[in-house]
Amino acid sequence: MRRRFLASALAAALAGCTALAPPYERPPAPVDTRFPGAPSADAAPVTDIDWRQFFTDARLQQLIALSLQGNRDLRLAALAIEQARAQAAVRDADRWPGVNAGVAGSQAPTATGSSNRLYTAGVQVTAWEVDLFGRLRDLSDAAAAQVLANVEARKAVQVSLVAAVAATHVALAADDELLRVTRAALATREASLKLVRLRVDNGASSALDLRQAESLLEAARVALAQATRQRALDENALALLVGQPLPATLPPARPIAAP
Repeated sequence: MRRRFLASALAAALAGCTALAPPYERPPAPVDTRFPGAPSADAAPVTDIDWRQFFTDARLQQLIALSLQGNRDLRLAALAIEQARAQAAVRDADRWPGVNAGVAGSQAPTATGSSNRLYTAGVQVTAWEVDLFGRLRDLSDAAAAQVLANVEARKAVQVSLVAAVAATHVALAADDELLRVTRAALATREASLKLVRLRVDNGASSALDLRQAESLLEAARVALAQATRQRALDENALALLVGQPLPATLPPARPIAAP
């Protein structure tokens, strides 16, 4: 009776020693999981919306797909996931004993002309640590959590890349609209200068009006040069995000006023 009591007490003590790590409680997210002003509570969370559903422009979709294929940061994040999974498999294997089994056979001739056959089989158990205090289990859980952390890190890299491509694409569309307006303004200034010169030649305007019209024309040319430079910068930034020069087979860009 005493032995049974001691065995029960020892089992209870060992069971109490297996829960050293505190239970994990996920902290609340610092931001809302849904878009502000969502129409209903059944709307999909932000993290579950695919970028193809959010960005419907065919040109932008192709640009995002190209950037996801060639981005090196995204590749590194994917490799980090594979590394974490391999480490998690190693940590999980440490919780169990390693067993090796082998079978061997040999045959040798005898003096009488016959042969002797010898077969051997063996099983070997490597050193195994009994996880009394949950150390190996906690290490395995930590490795599994690291896998999930790397998966979320890859999602963060992808979201940042998609957002950067979309923002640069919109900036490029705005540059095209600004160029259109600037060219129209330049044409208007050129036509205005012709009219002022005609008025000066006929004595209807003074030289001051002519100089003012020339100044406005030069200002329009400067604005056109600045807009052209800004568009080139945004186009180079988009090519850098995509990882290659923009293909000529892309669909035509939609105007900035299009939804």
